[in-house]
Amino acid sequence: MWTLLVISSFVLPFVLWPLRWWQYQRKLDRLEANIRRLRALATRRPRYRAPTPDDHIELGPLDALTPQLRTLELAVLGDLVDPAGDAKLAMRWFVDGEHTTYGMFSVTRSGTVAMLMSCSADRFYVTRMVPTPQLACPPSYTRQDVPLRSSLADVVAKHRALVARAPGLVACADLDAVTSELDRMREHVLAWREAQPPQALIDADVRAILGARFDRIRPTLVRRLQSPLPEARAL
Repeated sequence: MWTLLVISSFVLPFVLWPLRWWQYQRKLDRLEANIRRLRALATRRPRYRAPTPDDHIELGPLDALTPQLRTLELAVLGDLVDPAGDAKLAMRWFVDGEHTTYGMFSVTRSGTVAMLMSCSADRFYVTRMVPTPQLACPPSYTRQDVPLRSSLADVVAKHRALVARAPGLVACADLDAVTSELDRMREHVLAWREAQPPQALIDADVRAILGARFDRIRPTLVRRLQSPLPEARAL
């Protein structure tokens, strides 16, 4: 029995190491795929439109949360979908009384998501409650993330605190003006990203997504992201 224990103590690490290495590589594979997907989505320019009966979208979950907007002194502007994204996911847009804070909320299978924004001529302020991490953005883009499953009241309060002293905020009175500001913000971020050296942008994206874990796995992940995906070939 003692001999068996001694042998096991030497053999077990050699058995477990390949398994741990395989699990680590699988984790890196998933992380690399997610970052590549986010980087591809960052170049896409959504074209929002109002939902139609042909979309067969259930608006009941949005209607159930809408009374909270009135309590928070927010007015509904309308609903939009992104046909090139998830056309079955409607976003209800709203604006505050001063028309300088605008945003949307939606109800997904995993819960409520929300995004609020305020813009000046050269700065953008965003508060998000979404499960998706965000890539690197310019210094002129100030973002804060609110924990998932927070209330809409918490999200709104956080954003109001963020922009309490922000000067020169642009007023948007209707949905067209809001989506115009959203497009302007997206183009501003895209222009900054396109101006960055590719290596520096990969580093910044990995750091933005991984945070404290960045230094430990950065070299391996950055090497993976620097390599182009293999081309599909017909057999």
